[in-house]
Amino acid sequence: MRVLLFLLATSAVAQAQCGLACSSGTPGLLLGEPRLCVVGVSGASESESRQYITDGEPSRFVTREAHCTPTGRTVSEVKESVDADGTQAEARRLDLAYDESDRVVQATLSSDGDDTWVPLLRDSYAYDAADRQVDVLSEVYVGNWRPTRHASTVYDGEGRLTQSILETWDRQEHWRYSGTKTDRTVTGARTVDVRSSRPDTTVAWTPHSQVETDVDETGRPVLIVFRQLGASGAEGEATSRTLYEYSTSEDTLQTAQRAEAGAWVNASQTETRTSPDGRTRVETASVWNASRSEWSLINRQTEQVDAAGRRVERVVETQDFINGGVFMDRRDRWTYTASGLREDYTVEIWIEDNGAWGLDYRDGREYDSEGRIVVSEFVSTLARTGQIVSGQRVETTYEPDGRLASQESYTQPERGWVLSSRSTFSHGNPVAMDPPVRPSLDLAVWPNPARGTVRIRIQSSAVGPVRVDVLDMLGRHVALAFDGLLIGGEQEVPVAVSTLAPGRYVLRMVSDEGVTTRPLTIVR
Repeated sequence: MRVLLFLLATSAVAQAQCGLACSSGTPGLLLGEPRLCVVGVSGASESESRQYITDGEPSRFVTREAHCTPTGRTVSEVKESVDADGTQAEARRLDLAYDESDRVVQATLSSDGDDTWVPLLRDSYAYDAADRQVDVLSEVYVGNWRPTRHASTVYDGEGRLTQSILETWDRQEHWRYSGTKTDRTVTGARTVDVRSSRPDTTVAWTPHSQVETDVDETGRPVLIVFRQLGASGAEGEATSRTLYEYSTSEDTLQTAQRAEAGAWVNASQTETRTSPDGRTRVETASVWNASRSEWSLINRQTEQVDAAGRRVERVVETQDFINGGVFMDRRDRWTYTASGLREDYTVEIWIEDNGAWGLDYRDGREYDSEGRIVVSEFVSTLARTGQIVSGQRVETTYEPDGRLASQESYTQPERGWVLSSRSTFSHGNPVAMDPPVRPSLDLAVWPNPARGTVRIRIQSSAVGPVRVDVLDMLGRHVALAFDGLLIGGEQEVPVAVSTLAPGRYVLRMVSDEGVTTRPLTIVR
């Protein structure tokens, strides 16, 4: 029996599908923080005020305010940073839209313009009847919305993945991964096409490679074959394959081979073995030593779990398969208190000169009776000397209903932990927020970085004179890109930059509506 093996690993597909929605189940665009709104707990609004401290004095103030749905979903969230002298350092806004099933269907990130929120990035999501996220389109705003990534998947009636496509847009190449499946045959392919520098150019796909998989009656892979495809899509010779053998449900032998002179030649092998009680798991990796006609061990990883199935130790040994002997060891350890209110994770490196383990870093957590983290602590050290390099400690308190009440962060563990920031959270009615507005004056440039010529798009809703200059990083004028009368709408202008030295520049547009700047990078 044959089923689809998509060229991308499951984790890679999941990452591509995730888009901007990788933080607490909702898009985490504001520097990756978890959302302030908590499903089933939050009221109409949530807010956080954080004060950063340097040398005992306030250095920056950060505020976050979120609007929440009645069910605790985030509708919009604004983050603003202000320096101690009152200068605004940064402002970002996240807006989320939901369907009738309370699923995120769109996420938009905006920055603070002169008088309005200027859109930056946008993700759109679609789901199938089984509530699986099957489509994510990521876009960037450059005068209008332009795609940067598109990921989509299709499942059959039994919930098996039958097709998956990932498209990404960059300066020159457009990649697509796909797979198709019939009842007993499988093909998976990766195609690539080199595009012109204009982002909206239509491309034609060129076949690149194909993957086929045989599976046993339980659905486990037993043979994976990879082959290149010709430009016409004709099937080429297989270039590599992987064979799987199973002795038990836990034990696996995986052998990778490559095609050489019309025959299959061993390349690498991975073997996994589990003890009868399930408490010890050993994974070894080897490479084929052609001169000795034998497998040479390069890595061994031994992991142990306790009676509750929790990891307690993992030891990694790396072998010098050419000269023999171990040249690096690492040991990970997990410890738990009997009450379950504290757990620690440590990483140690074997110091051969001393013949002992040296601490590399330690990560500890303390929990309250409700299972919430109240203290998290990370310390990094030099394994050879034990000298503390860096660290962070965060102490958290909660409201009686479980929402955050306060957080204090500390750094410099070598000095006994020094307070670096303090946050307080409040819950109540939101302050009215104006929706993001498409800017009436905007400037876009592509390609960026550029070599010989760039195109700038000027967008305006008014009639009036507009001037666009190219400045160096010292603010000096180095070139004139545009100087004329702009009638409401959009206008594209080619600008030759071949005479400019490689480096970073700034495009500055001046009009009656204000001043707009965009970065520009010249490469050779």
